[in-house]
Amino acid sequence: MGAPWQQSDTDVHGGDAAGTGPHYSFALIGLTIGMFSTRKLFRVWSGEINEGVRRDRYDYPRSHLVFCVVSMIVMSFAAFVLTG
Repeated sequence: MGAPWQQSDTDVHGGDAAGTGPHYSFALIGLTIGMFSTRKLFRVWSGEINEGVRRDRYDYPRSHLVFCVVSMIVMSFAAFVLTG
């Protein structure tokens, strides 16, 4: 094992640290693409919050949620395929 400064990335992180970066990057890109369709709704909600309007519940359209989840899954799968 050796001293802490002599450990490799696989010893410290429990896996190949070089291979996890693209997966996170692709997942964040997928999240960004997935949230793109909701930007107008978030803008309206933030304007209402700034004006002092309070709601008990913010209804998030199911189609936006499905699009976000699907884009995350597709981009995560693309990261796995392209880095594998």
